[in-house]
Amino acid sequence: KIAGVNYTNNILQINTEGIDIIDDLIITDTLGKRLYQQNNITITNNQAEIPLSLPSGNYLIKITANSKELTGKFIVVN
Repeated sequence: KIAGVNYTNNILQINTEGIDIIDDLIITDTLGKRLYQQNNITITNNQAEIPLSLPSGNYLIKITANSKELTGKFIVVN
């Protein structure tokens, strides 16, 4: 389960429950343009922090973990 996604100071913070490794992470803009992808992200203390520079806007996040696909939205305000 994804408990929350926050973006501040060029860090994407993903809070999870019951996930040890994110197999695949994809971030797209609202038009579907892929902006970032990373595989095999280790979760420490139910949290992953990814350095990422994004302009202000709305974004979609797709995470594959434990053979499940989770999607969500987050907003960046710079």
